[in-house]
Amino acid sequence: MGNSMVKDNDVNQRVVHLSIDEIAEALDNCTFDTRYIIDLQEEEIIRLSEYMMSSEEIQEVFDEIDDDETGRYVLFPIRMGSRDGHADMELFIEEIKNPEVQELANQVIRGPKPFRRFKEILSSSSSADSVISISNGVITLELLDKGMKRSGFSLFYILFCRCK
Repeated sequence: MGNSMVKDNDVNQRVVHLSIDEIAEALDNCTFDTRYIIDLQEEEIIRLSEYMMSSEEIQEVFDEIDDDETGRYVLFPIRMGSRDGHADMELFIEEIKNPEVQELANQVIRGPKPFRRFKEILSSSSSADSVISISNGVITLELLDKGMKRSGFSLFYILFCRCK
């Protein structure tokens, strides 16, 4: 995957460059034991893990985030259950404009390993950069590749609703 730009709509309307691979890793692996945070000022994703640091060190980082009033930090949500993820995929499929691609996506989520196969459909449809917009705690992935138009996907997809 390529790079991704984060349009920080809550803090000074600036663009932040992040690796789409790191964003995907954070979305896939954010749990109660391992948290991921976007630092908009440093243009990086911070990984906090009980396996890498003490509980006190992790608490210090969260205290700093809580004390910050600039909107510098965006917490990735803890990975949702498969039922919620499946519902999100169904909502996304409803937005696909190309009936053939829509039918393929519907078949994929009803078969074995739906999450991995759905991810493969998305990654094979776009090879270019994407923009992730953050506004009012909502993160939106904007796919800029013309291939997304060719395959019939809509240009906007909400990855998750609220970051807390």
